[in-house]
Amino acid sequence: MKTFVEKYVDYASKLTEAPRIFHYYMAYMMLSNVVGKRAICNYSDYGAGPNLWMVFIGASSTARKSSSWKIGLDILEKANAGDLHKTRIHSDGSYEAWIEALAERVDKDGVARAMLVFDEYKRLHDWITRDYSSPLETIFTSAYDQTELTRRVGTRDKGRTFTIPHPYINIVAASTLTWFNKSVTQAQILSGFIPRFNIICSDDAGPLLPRRPTPDYTAQGELIDELQAIKNAILGEFTYTDEAGALYDKFYRDMKRPGGKVSKASDVMAPFYSRRLADVHKYAMLNCIIRHDASRKMNKDDVESAIEEQIKNVLMFTNSVIDDKMTNGPFQENRLRVYDLIKKNSGMNGGAPHSIILRSSKLDKQTFDRIIQTLDEEESILINREPCAGRMRNAVFYKVKQGE
Repeated sequence: MKTFVEKYVDYASKLTEAPRIFHYYMAYMMLSNVVGKRAICNYSDYGAGPNLWMVFIGASSTARKSSSWKIGLDILEKANAGDLHKTRIHSDGSYEAWIEALAERVDKDGVARAMLVFDEYKRLHDWITRDYSSPLETIFTSAYDQTELTRRVGTRDKGRTFTIPHPYINIVAASTLTWFNKSVTQAQILSGFIPRFNIICSDDAGPLLPRRPTPDYTAQGELIDELQAIKNAILGEFTYTDEAGALYDKFYRDMKRPGGKVSKASDVMAPFYSRRLADVHKYAMLNCIIRHDASRKMNKDDVESAIEEQIKNVLMFTNSVIDDKMTNGPFQENRLRVYDLIKKNSGMNGGAPHSIILRSSKLDKQTFDRIIQTLDEEESILINREPCAGRMRNAVFYKVKQGE
């Protein structure tokens, strides 16, 4: 019997010339959206639902990237019909307006579920790098980790505070390789924003379709029914069988051992490997759900598929896109200089003072703060904030993390 993923790939492949691999991952995106926070796994640092971010990369026009997500989104919106918390949320405007819109989606269980869709990844990049939207990158990364968001927006006198206890965000974007490389910066990679994306890359075309065929409405109805059944299913916490757990542990150790892929990876690739280790749990959960296993026990096949099919494919695509030209550049050079300055001055009382490191780096404050953010994100440094007599703000000191 075919799984939801297999049935969706068969259905969508008859409607567009897009590569089948795009449909394959779009099926998991759809499952991720309807499952939401109702399924969790505590094997990572937090009890996480299987949220996914994806970017489909292929040649302009011929790869039919946008048609891939449009077919899936059409089915997803029909499966979510009648849900007060609709599938798609707007992806423009100020961060204040977006926070307010997200807060309106918080349901009775305290979960705000939403999907952002970008027909070109550059549009996402341009949105979050505008001056009035710059806090969005931090908001998105917190939302990806399903961390509570509390933000005050508006003026001091007329402001409002919004709290979103359990954000659950999916992002799907499309791009050409050229535009993606132009949009992606080293800072966004090293701060962990870009590594949260599963990169799906292909120029393989499906069968030529001079005229788009009429959808198979019977197959479409079956897909909608299955999504609704999963949406209404009682889920909960998922765990591994002993055999599945042993398989994941071996994969994790092989990746992280001395000489493994993580230790051998460049600075820009290492964050991608670390994120994909956590994504194994997400894909394994989804694999278990589409088997309709009421025990919520992820078995060896669920984990093996997550590792050998979903994750290793994504890592292969990522290696092909995040190439050597991103490994070395001005940001990376400045980052290494700041790290060396902190290391050199860590022995001072309290650590390396912020003012000394900023002045010695000869960088503008915005670039310096971004570098500190990336070093903190990857846990290369410790940041100490200590009260300072006669000053309203705490004094800030940096130290290289022990063992670095």
